[in-house]
Amino acid sequence: MFPRHVEPLSNRCEMEYTPIPLCSQTFVLHEKAAAALSRAETELARAEERVLLSPNSKAVLKALSRYEALMSSRVVYGCKINMLSMLRLEAAQKTYPVYNKTNELLLQLINSEGLGEVEGLLETFRYMQAIEWISKTIKRNSVILPKTILNIHSRCLYGPLQCGEKAVFRTGQHITQVKDAKLGYYRAPDPDEILALIEDYCDFINKDILSPAAQAGISHFQIESIHPFEASLDATERALSHMIFFRRGLLRSTIAPLALGPARSTEAHARYLLPYHFGYPVGDVNSYINSGAIFTLCAYYTELAARSINCFLDTVSNLESYWRQQAGKVEKGSTVDIMLRELPGMPVVTVKTVMDLVGRSFSASNDALKKLQKVGILKPMTPIQKSQAFVAYKAVHAFEKIDQKLFIKDPIALDDLIIE
Repeated sequence: MFPRHVEPLSNRCEMEYTPIPLCSQTFVLHEKAAAALSRAETELARAEERVLLSPNSKAVLKALSRYEALMSSRVVYGCKINMLSMLRLEAAQKTYPVYNKTNELLLQLINSEGLGEVEGLLETFRYMQAIEWISKTIKRNSVILPKTILNIHSRCLYGPLQCGEKAVFRTGQHITQVKDAKLGYYRAPDPDEILALIEDYCDFINKDILSPAAQAGISHFQIESIHPFEASLDATERALSHMIFFRRGLLRSTIAPLALGPARSTEAHARYLLPYHFGYPVGDVNSYINSGAIFTLCAYYTELAARSINCFLDTVSNLESYWRQQAGKVEKGSTVDIMLRELPGMPVVTVKTVMDLVGRSFSASNDALKKLQKVGILKPMTPIQKSQAFVAYKAVHAFEKIDQKLFIKDPIALDDLIIE
């Protein structure tokens, strides 16, 4: 699968590699790669149009952001975060928003709810918050600055920036052992070179050159090679791809499951975007990128994301139709009517989360919960703190079924492939 012109390193113990300035480079899109990117981006834009025209758009958007976060956790940690745990944490945080202020408080909530997978669940939740923030904040032609990159990375690490926890660019040297220890190690640029490289990166992102997906591929490669942060780098790189899609106007509000492709084949993803970690010298980065391998891979990821969006939209629509038959006659505009439309996006609820979801009073929300429980759409589950919680198991099972269709083997963590 790896480009033929890239030969494994065999006679050097250290790979001194400085990322090339992007703004001074000329990138070439070969005919097949350009066609694949165009086709994939068109399919993605059409998938979003279907979502935005659907009465279930809000539920689909929420289900997609959660799915992207869960897929990203597979790439970064090699673990499958339980969807029900994620849903329960979302409901708990919305019921008790004070726990969202710091990671320490959120960890307390995770532990008090007995959710397990503590660190992975925390990171997954914070990543979901970060990409949802990007989808609401980054607009077409937004100017990207180094502080934008720091902001996004901070949100991936700490969530909403409300208590002074902010990320900074790496201040120490970063050295990574190559996969085959005999081939030596890769040393990232010195800390005092990082800001200039990030400024150049931002200049490149702010220019509408190449296609959005191609630009996202170069972005991922460049940020990985600069290695501007000590932790949570892969999640941030993926979040920056979302930033590019929104900045370029390819997407307006839909979070595409861009992590789905890497999660399905983490090793292939790593070999193309982190070649030096596997002992492949990339002295001529421009030639390597222009070989088309990265662009073809990004086209595949984009097309896969588009197809999964269509799958989620159809699943959510079918869930609502099924539940409406189960519920019987429902008054249009009632709390139950709105809940049937929005429940697929938030299948674990309390009275408080229903009030936020549908914008109705405690009494109306509580009555709607009782109605949906009576007809079997909602089932009681372990209380969240002191609040009774309910779950729409059919929605959880439907999304898990999508997941089962997409994966035929256990996930592999990126760290399993790279020796730090």
